[in-house]
This record gives sequence, structure tokens and C-alpha cells, in this order.
Amino acid sequence: MKTPYLYFGRKGYYAQAGVAPTSHVAALTAITNANGGMLPIVKANTVDPTTLGYRVLHRAVSAVDDKRGTDYTQDFVTGDLFSSATAWDADKNADDIQAGQVTNLTGVSAYTVGSGDEIITIVDNNDGSGGNIATGITMTTSDTVYVEEFAFNAAVLPIATIGADLCVPARALTGIEPIAYTDGAGANAGLHYDGTGLDATRLYFKSGDGGYAVDTVDLLHTGDKFKEVCEAMEDICNSTVYDKAVKVHYLDVNGQFLHNAFSSRGISVKRCLITGVAR
Repeated sequence: MKTPYLYFGRKGYYAQAGVAPTSHVAALTAITNANGGMLPIVKANTVDPTTLGYRVLHRAVSAVDDKRGTDYTQDFVTGDLFSSATAWDADKNADDIQAGQVTNLTGVSAYTVGSGDEIITIVDNNDGSGGNIATGITMTTSDTVYVEEFAFNAAVLPIATIGADLCVPARALTGIEPIAYTDGAGANAGLHYDGTGLDATRLYFKSGDGGYAVDTVDLLHTGDKFKEVCEAMEDICNSTVYDKAVKVHYLDVNGQFLHNAFSSRGISVKRCLITGVAR
């Protein structure tokens, strides 16, 4: 009996509580395939972050005075100028962080990534002598930092390795399971950086090796959409496309592709984490 073949390509997404600075820098927890679906390669403080295919974002949970570098003037989500926010102190400057604001750390020296350790270290905005580091930001442990991959780029691994992508026959789908997603700090736990809720769903595929092992695809997606994810997979598995793989999700150099069976149901995918059996 004919069956469609389904293609999935990975997408990284990671969130964690903010880290208080030590010696004017703050090191995040190492990003792995297991916790973020990606491995960012080494980045020096001279490399432009906008060339890397991923972004590092800070979402504030409360107002803090004079803690954002002067390079950052606009909220990444709303597009509003930081200086136009309702002031909580007298100077009403863009470097005053307001609750809920999202800052995209695009400054060349905003952060580094260690060699082989996938640890992103973010620069504080305080240089230690009262000066403001234009590309830095001071986090609190109540804030949340997000690292989101948005385009295929050699600055993020894995490439051409297990976990990079997966092509499976539709008849190999054996189950669909909702799984918990609570990453982030406090009030931001389980939320996207725009404040909307996220949920996760795991797709199980019988391994093609003839054993008991399974391949899994974990989708981190728009909240309260488990039923719609099941419906989308039903549509895709019932496809009559047999002469080529049905592309469900992947990144290319221009951005993200998501099958219409998902997007037409109001589902966006933030992370696609693939766990495959070694072949």
C-alpha cells in the first residue's frame, strides 16, 4: 500500500531565567540539542549577531532604572520606542527597562559564545566605572532570555548529523502525545517572548530499523492547539502525494517553512526537536 513520506527539519528555540551579572557579564546555561534543539558555534565579540540565523532576546518582568545599553531603542515585539513607554522615573530614558519590554540584543559585542561549550555570555550594560556599555543589558533572575533560530545558518549545528532532519513514511506514525512546556522564569514560564502561551507535542514514529526503537519529533507550538496538531497530522498522513516527500517543517536561508495543514489552523512552530535512532 502506498504511503506518503514526511520530511521534518529542525528549528532551535531556548528559554531560561535571566542571570545576574558577575564581573559585568552573565553566562547562560549551555544550550544543547535536548534543551534547545540547537548548538550555536563559537562567537567572538566582533561578530555581528544579525548574520548568525538566530537571535538573543531579553524580556523584562519588572521596571529597572538605567539597565539597558543605549544602542537599543525599540521593542522587538511591539515596535514601540523604549523612550515612549510610560515613565516610572523622572528621566524617561530608553535605557530604563519597563515591565514586558522585549530587547533584541543585536549589538556586535552584546554577547559571545564559548568555543565548543554552547554557552552564551551576555555583556552587562555597566562597565564598572559608572559608564554605560551601549550593547549591554543587565538582567534580573525574574526576567527571561530567549534564543530563537529563525533561518538555516552554519553558525548553528547540527548540520548533516542525526537530529538535523528526518524523513519517515506516514504509516510509521504510532502516536501523538502532549508534553509539558514550562521554560522561562516566573510569570514568563511557558510563554513565548511576545507573552502568548506555548505548548509542546511529541510525534512518535516507528524506527525503520526493524527494532523497538522510535524516532520522535517534538514540536513547540502555539498554546491550546493539541487537537489541531492531531488534525493537521491526520491531513498530512492522508495525503496522496507519493512522488516526493511531503515537507512538514524546515528552515532554509530565507526563514521557516511550515505546512499549510498547521498554519491554516492557527499553529505556529517555535521549535522542532528531532531525536532519531543512530543509523
